Amino acid sequence: MGEERTRCADVRIVAATNRDLKKEVAAGRFREDLYYRLNVFPVKVAALRDRKEDIPLLAAHFIDLSVKELGCPRPRLTRAGIETLQNYDWPGNIRELRNVIERAAIFAQGGALDFDLPATGVDLNSFVLEDGNEVEPEYLTDAEMRSREARESFCRFAEDQLENQRR
Repeated sequence: MGEERTRCADVRIVAATNRDLKKEVAAGRFREDLYYRLNVFPVKVAALRDRKEDIPLLAAHFIDLSVKELGCPRPRLTRAGIETLQNYDWPGNIRELRNVIERAAIFAQGGALDFDLPATGVDLNSFVLEDGNEVEPEYLTDAEMRSREARESFCRFAEDQLENQRR
C-alpha cells in the first residue's frame, strides 16, 4: 500500500467489525482506500440477538466443543435452558454464548446445564451497597481482571507514597 506500482500476491483477507465502515469513512475514522480494498465481498451476519432461533443449534455445537476440549462429562441441555438462552440479548454475541456454555458445562459435571446470565440491559458494575462498597460480579473477564489488578496496584502505590510523605 502506498506504492505507485502494483505487486502481485496470492492472499485473502477476512476482516470483521461491528461498525458501519461507510459511516466511519465519512466521519474520517477509517481510511477510504482501505475500505475499498477490504470491501470486495462483504458478508453481513445478523447479531445473535436477532437470530435467536439459531441458539439451540449453536448451544449444541458449543456443548460438543466443550466436552471435547475440556474432557468433561456431556451435560444435558434442557428446554428450560434453551428458553433461558433465547430470552437473553447477547451483547457479547457468539463469543459470549460460547463462554456461557463452557462455564455451564464445567459446573454441570454431566448434569443439566444451569445458565447464570445477567439481567439484560443492567450494568452489573453500577451496583453499590449501602456502605458504599461495590457489588463484586461472580465472574470477571480477562479485561476486568487486568483492570482490577491495575487499580489495586495503583492504590497500593498511592498508599505507599502517602505513607512515605508522612514519615
